[in-house]
Amino acid sequence: MGGRIEIPGRTRLMGVPPRPLAASAPAAAVGHAVVLLERNRVPRGLSVAIVSLGIAAVVALAIVALVTAVVDQTRSASDRVGAHLRVEDGRTGRTGA
Repeated sequence: MGGRIEIPGRTRLMGVPPRPLAASAPAAAVGHAVVLLERNRVPRGLSVAIVSLGIAAVVALAIVALVTAVVDQTRSASDRVGAHLRVEDGRTGRTGA
């Protein structure tokens, strides 16, 4: 007994999609956005620029939102640690700070 367990190829692909498949979905969406702008008589170069700037704006907003949340959490944790260190010891009257 003690042989290797064989997992069929299609079963392995059911977890995380392969990188080319994961990268092709956003690329297809960007391509469709460019085509839609071209249908409205926007030159291709300008269409690509508009879509690229839109993607950059979304990424920038996501980064700002994430940084804001991280800073808020850090301040909250700092305040809690500071409050914990400022508590006086009943016997000595000293604080942990």
